[in-house]
Order: sequence, then structure tokens, then C-alpha cells
Amino acid sequence: GIGDGHSVQIYSHVRESQSRSLLPPVVLPGAEGVVSARTKSEAENPYLEVVDMYRRSFREISLIKKHGDEKADEEIGGHKTPDAALTLVSMTPTIDGNLVTLAHVKPKQADSKSVLTVWNLGKQAQTRELKQWREMMGLSQGAGTQGRVRMTREWGKDKKPPKSSGPKHGKAPDGKRHAGGNTWMGGTGGTDTAGLGGKGGPYRMDLDDGNPIMQLSDQEKQTLSAEALEAARQMGQNELKRRLEEIGMSEYDSQVYDQFYAPVASEIEQLRVVLQGVEARAQEREWLKLQTHGDLDDSRLVDGAAGDRQVYRRRGEKPPDPGQPQTKPKRLRFVLDVSGSMYRFNSEDRRLERCCQMAVMLMESLEGFEHKYSWSLVGHSGDGPVINFVDYDKPPKDRAEKLKILQKMWAHSQYCYSGDCTLEATQHAIQDVVEKEGDDHFVFVLSDANLRRYGIHPEDLGQVLVQDSRVNAFAIFIAGGREAERLAKGLPFGKGYVCTDTAKLPAAFKEIFSAVSIQGLGK
Repeated sequence: GIGDGHSVQIYSHVRESQSRSLLPPVVLPGAEGVVSARTKSEAENPYLEVVDMYRRSFREISLIKKHGDEKADEEIGGHKTPDAALTLVSMTPTIDGNLVTLAHVKPKQADSKSVLTVWNLGKQAQTRELKQWREMMGLSQGAGTQGRVRMTREWGKDKKPPKSSGPKHGKAPDGKRHAGGNTWMGGTGGTDTAGLGGKGGPYRMDLDDGNPIMQLSDQEKQTLSAEALEAARQMGQNELKRRLEEIGMSEYDSQVYDQFYAPVASEIEQLRVVLQGVEARAQEREWLKLQTHGDLDDSRLVDGAAGDRQVYRRRGEKPPDPGQPQTKPKRLRFVLDVSGSMYRFNSEDRRLERCCQMAVMLMESLEGFEHKYSWSLVGHSGDGPVINFVDYDKPPKDRAEKLKILQKMWAHSQYCYSGDCTLEATQHAIQDVVEKEGDDHFVFVLSDANLRRYGIHPEDLGQVLVQDSRVNAFAIFIAGGREAERLAKGLPFGKGYVCTDTAKLPAAFKEIFSAVSIQGLGK
């Protein structure tokens, strides 16, 4: 009964093990597949069987995680799932291709809980959310040179690293993966040597080989003595000094600069248009006429005799007319995050690369606008709140000088001491930018949102951003995912932006300048 001119294709799949169905199967809208809830035995928890007939794929999805990741477990129900028993109650498809399940979870020695879960099983929705996740993590097209993610794994509680005997560089990398030792440079989760995720090393060294980064716990890191920490810090400072001297004597490499310039070339043109269109804001003091109080205006005596009350004038500030040229340059202070976390997590989401790309975007976009903008660029890290890269009215003359600035940013992030000076750097920038008069004053703080680790809350940063009404101060988070979103929402309205994609930075600056010009934010 299918009619002439039609055909039917039948596909079958043999299950590898015996199982039984728990609930009637459901069909996901949009030909996204058929979902069944099944179990292999009474002693095992149920799982979802997803058959995508259109793409000819078959998947089994466990309803309970087995790895014992407490952080992930809290997100799905607040219980330790490896010791829990789950009873599936219902499955319901949604119009957008998702699946909603209701289950009763009974952990050992605890009360049962009802867990409602939304499963994103549709291929189209997964592809869309993957794209959004890549943009959030800074892995969109042009965001990184490799476009790959290097994940972090924590050592188990039974893994004990070697005891610390003092910081050292370590042996030169041999191309092999090294984790948990104290011999090789560039290893992860080890002791004393330059690497990532370990303890006692003098500085960070990322080989970016794609292997997972083994991470020691904070408790393990706290076992180092004060003498060992100071020795590691001093060795890192010596290495930074050597690297900065090396940068000062190096020749310009156009290929290296192009790696940072090419991904933001179109955004530079967009930002130049935004900067060109920003109008004057300074208010001049002059005689304001048609006032109801002040000094009597001799030119309005006849009007006063006729009963008009607006016959006075007084000194006051008058906003500039639209299109009026600036008489003084706007003063801008850019505060970039070059802390250790920028280097540490660069292989995961390319945050340090994006920071350098944004620095290129700013330096290239501001070139030729010296009459409109007087700007400086500084960094902050665990070494201190002010690391000078570009002074006011002394912009880099050519790309060779710009490349040296990028190399210094990278070096500071690699060799600096752990810690965060975001609040101190922001406060210093606000105080510094108003030391000279300008048409307006702006402070832009670029951060990777790694603030909670150091006990910094959105309210703390928000209070600093609004401490001086003469300064328009803003925080722009270029990494951090959901944490960046949380921080931006916790700041005073209009003071926080999330730009994990460099392509969004020109639009953010346009919105900021428009808000200040039209609404008078911070004034």
C-alpha cells in the first residue's frame, strides 16, 4: 500500500548483546532518529539506544557517568553517580529534536532524587551548538594557528609526583610524551622542571604536542617550601630578563607577525571606521544664554520688559555640536592580561594568541589617528599591575616594533610568577589616564576571566570600574566560557563584554563609544 512510483528501503542492525526495552521507543522530529531505553541486565543501569536511519548511525548513551567526576555529577543531579541506581520513568521528544527524560536516582545511603534531563541528540542541533562552543572557546575560524584543543586531566589521588629538590630547566625535549616526572623540559604534571601542570618549576613550557596536560592539585602544589618557591621565582625572572634581551636584539620576521595580523586583517579595517567616526565629547565653558537665573543679559532687556523670564546668562559647560572637531585627543589606556594562565591555557583555547591578535588590531587601527587618540598599552600579571608595552604619544613606528611588543607579551606570560593583579591594574589605569586633560578618558581591561581562583568577585571589579566618574572603564573578557559570561553579567550594566572571538571586538568598541557618546555612561 505505498503506491506506484515509490520504494521502501529497509535497514537492520544486530545488537552485540542481549537487552530488553524499558519504555516504548520515541521518534525524534525532523528525521533525527529513533530512541529506545534499554537495559542489558537487572543489575545494570539503563541506557539510551539512538538509531539515526537517515545517516545510518547507531549510538548507545549511558544515563549515568561511570568516571566518578564529582564536578560533572553535580551538574546532572548533585550526586555521585557511580554508586547510584537509576530508574527511568519517561521519555518525551521536543519539537526542536531534543529528548527529555525523567528518572529516579537512588544513591547508596541517601534519599532518592528525581532528575529531569534534556538530551541534545539531533545532529543539526549538535552541529550548531558545537559551532557556538568553538566560538565561545575562541576556536572559530582564524582564531588559532592549529585550531585544536589540548585538554587537561587531573592526576588520580593515588598518583604522587617526585619530591621537589629545587627548580631546574630540565633536559631538552626528545619528542616523546613525559608526564609526572622530574627530568624533561616541557613535560606535564611533574616536579621542578619547566613544563605545565606540575609544581616547583621555574617557568612554563608548552610543547603544544596535542597530548593531554596532566594537572597536579592545588593541595599538592602547596607542599612546596617558601625557599623552593622563591628559588623558582628568581630563576623565572632571570630567564625572562634573558628572553627580553634576546627580543631586543632580534630581527623582524614578517611571517611571525603575519600569523597574528592575518586573522584580524578585516577587523582592523572595521575598527578604523569605528575610531574615525567617534565624535568630540569635551565640553567648553562659555556664556549660556536664555537662563532663568544668573547675570542679566543686556541683549534681552526688551524681552524682560515684555514678561519673558529667560533674560539671564551664566557661565557653564556646553556640549560640542555634532561633527565638531576635537580640540584635545581622547586618552585611552589598554590593560592586557599577560598572566600565567594566559600561557597555561593557550593550548586549550588559544587565549594568548587572541590577546596578541587583539593587540595587533589595536596598534594597527590606531595608526594615523594620533590627533584623535593618545593611548598606552600595558600588561598585568603575578609580577605586578603595570608592565609597560606602549607609552602615551609613543606608538610603535613600524611592524618590527609591533612584533617586539607581541614577543614581550608572550614572554611575560610564560615566565611571570603565578597570581592576579586585575584589580590593582584597573585602579592604576583609571588613576593614570586622567593625569592629563583629554577630550574623554577610557580604560579597557582585557582579561581571561580567571578571577575566581584568586577570590575576585564581579562586585569587586565593578566597584573599581565605576570609582571615577571622569573615566569610562570597561572589562572585556576574551576567554573563560561560562565564567566570562557570569563575570560580565555581574558587573554594572554596560561595563562588561565577552569577546572570545576576535571578530566581535570592533562591534564591542562601537557599542561602547556609542553608549558613552549618546547616553553619557560614566559621566
